[in-house]
Amino acid sequence: MKRTTGATNKGRPRSNLLERNIFAFFVLIAFVAVAGFMVIPFQEKNRIRLSAEYEAYQFATGLLQEVQTKANLDYEQIEGLTGFGIYSVNGDAIFRTTLAPLHVKDTDVSEGIRFRNERIRLLLRVGGKTAPWNGHMRRSAEPYNGIAGNPYSGRYLFIEYAAPALAKGLSFVSAVGVLASLALILAFALIFIMFRRLESYRAEESKNRELIKLGGAARTLAHEIKNPLATILLRCSLARKKIGEKNMPELAGIEEETNRIANLVGRIREILISGEDGNEQTGNQGQVMVIVPPENVKENQESPKIAGGAC
Repeated sequence: MKRTTGATNKGRPRSNLLERNIFAFFVLIAFVAVAGFMVIPFQEKNRIRLSAEYEAYQFATGLLQEVQTKANLDYEQIEGLTGFGIYSVNGDAIFRTTLAPLHVKDTDVSEGIRFRNERIRLLLRVGGKTAPWNGHMRRSAEPYNGIAGNPYSGRYLFIEYAAPALAKGLSFVSAVGVLASLALILAFALIFIMFRRLESYRAEESKNRELIKLGGAARTLAHEIKNPLATILLRCSLARKKIGEKNMPELAGIEEETNRIANLVGRIREILISGEDGNEQTGNQGQVMVIVPPENVKENQESPKIAGGAC
């Protein structure tokens, strides 16, 4: 019986360790899945941005060609166009429509396309600073910024036009990505909370099992000890009839020590039983096991009873 119990106790930590490893592996897979799922909205947003940037670039290139070939083109009648202009390297307007800004302050085109109120705003670099020839097949250190007023010398191309479909698609993808990520994070948080509660429940269950074992050990201890103690008191009572008054203090000392051991066993038993029952108030709480020595005992008399020690 002891070997089986020991094997069971050794197997439980291994089982708990295996469950923890499985849970950790599951959490790792979950994080990988969340990361992979969050990549999809970013890829879709990049696709929409690239599509919008390509469309804006085509639109701007077509308008640039119209500026170069047609002088009397009415840009205000072009559907969806809210602003178009050609700017020098310093940000000054070379050619612009009425809704385009007079000066481009932010000439940083690294951010690419921007969405504002369902409109696409794009600033393109359509030319670069070219260093003029300085003789002997060498270029000058100072770049050439172009001739003001000539559309060909423009270094930046500004365009802003309405694109509600692309803007709404980008907003929808962003909202879906955020909501889906929050939902997955919440789901995994709930799983983690459930796992912690399960661990707490298992720990409480293990503690209760140990208390039950201790209670059983207390009952066995009280049952196994009460009979030898009763026999000792019985022998002491019989010895009182045979010995003289001189040896009575020795018998009284034996009886006193025996009762003290009995009380100690009773207290231990009550502590273990109270731990097994929790905080529940029982009728036996506060009792101690007391062996009542018989006063008039014959040789064939029954063993004395143990008060409060019934199991």
